Amino acid sequence: MKAISLRAKLTLWYTALFTFTVLAFAGAAQVLRSRALLKQFDEELRDELRWTEIFLSETDKGSARSKRRAGAALEARVRENIEQHFMLNKATHVLEIRNREMKLVYRSLLPADSLSQLFTFDQPLEQPVTVSYRGHDFRVLQKQATPYWIGVAVSLRPLYEVQRQLLRTFAWLFPLAMTVALGGGWLLAKYSMRPVSRVIQAARQITATNLSQRLPSYPAQDEIGALVETMNEMIARLESGVARIEQFSQDAAHELRTPLTILRGEMELALANNAGATELRRVLVSALEEISRTAKIVESLLFLAHADAGKMVLSKERVALHELATEVFEDAQALAEGRPLQLSLSAPEPVAVLGDASRLRRLLLNLVENAIKFTPEGKVEISLRRVDRSAVLTVRDTGIGIPPEHCAHIFERFYRVDSGRSRETGGCGLGLAICAAIAHAHDGEIRVQSPAVPADYAMPGAASGSLFEVKLPLMEKNPD
Repeated sequence: MKAISLRAKLTLWYTALFTFTVLAFAGAAQVLRSRALLKQFDEELRDELRWTEIFLSETDKGSARSKRRAGAALEARVRENIEQHFMLNKATHVLEIRNREMKLVYRSLLPADSLSQLFTFDQPLEQPVTVSYRGHDFRVLQKQATPYWIGVAVSLRPLYEVQRQLLRTFAWLFPLAMTVALGGGWLLAKYSMRPVSRVIQAARQITATNLSQRLPSYPAQDEIGALVETMNEMIARLESGVARIEQFSQDAAHELRTPLTILRGEMELALANNAGATELRRVLVSALEEISRTAKIVESLLFLAHADAGKMVLSKERVALHELATEVFEDAQALAEGRPLQLSLSAPEPVAVLGDASRLRRLLLNLVENAIKFTPEGKVEISLRRVDRSAVLTVRDTGIGIPPEHCAHIFERFYRVDSGRSRETGGCGLGLAICAAIAHAHDGEIRVQSPAVPADYAMPGAASGSLFEVKLPLMEKNPD
């Protein structure tokens, strides 16, 4: 089944909301209008009851002064005056008066020979009530005004007629309103979705081969503008990622091709020359070196792939960095044996972090090995200190240094300042990338500075050297 388009969904939601609003308005109008009319009828009943009570009171006073007026004459006078007062309201209003013997004195509208069921005259009614009589509803109010019982009522037929008129009005306005809502909703959704359609068309033109292309900018600072900006940022990240993957693939192929080419060349040469045992031994030794180099590259690539995927396994525990630095310093002394290098370690206080000891050892050892490789003679210093809530490991040397324009790229994979020199020293351009991955996995950071040493630190005629600094978060409580 074909999915409903977003434009259609917006139109349906708009129409449904509009329909609910119209129905709620119609219901509210019906209720409010009915209440207003009912309140008006109740006020009229109270006014008529009040007028009748006053009229009967004045009539009784006049009768008391004239004893000759009594009985039928009094009732006739009552009927005459009340008939004149209710002349305009006879169509909808009912008035009934009885004396203390419950004998009928006056009844309007209803036939005189019928028994009214509108009034009970058993007890006064403080508020009007609704009573049905002969298929019609009336609002009824009654009161005892000595020596009379007075009952007034008004038909609710006008109220019901107003309600029916409102219903008829909404009945023919509702389809018109729905038509306008559907049409207006469709046009509004179409206009609102037009920028989205343009974004979709532009996005379909962007493929893996033209990631440099961007979606057209949207001038309005609204959700669509934010979406376009976010998608362009995502495309930029994809372009950068794809470029890194392509460069990584090319560099990896180049690095792996070199030892394989050497292996193939030496073996072909040995076979062509019918090499003896000595020559074959040399070829095998060379092949073993190239295999070891290739294995190291593959191992490093696998390590970085796990780091990129967030799958680097860390056995986190309390790591005493001052002890770790001492171990690495002892290894460095073995690596620098026989070379004109002055090694030093500065770790004046115990410092502990939460991390993987083997990974952190590899990080520091890589930095120290690099410093020794690229410092023909001079100084290599390892230092450890606390800075605020961080442990800072520093490896400083007075070696050949790194040109400033290369510092920003030094932690990229297969990046070399001098590719020929790296191969001579056994490097493959992955050591510093591994250091950065380990530092980031421990919520730390790594940076490089070159030139790194002041003039009084460097040996006469030596280069300015490099400084690598690793910052790691301290444990909440360090060893004493």
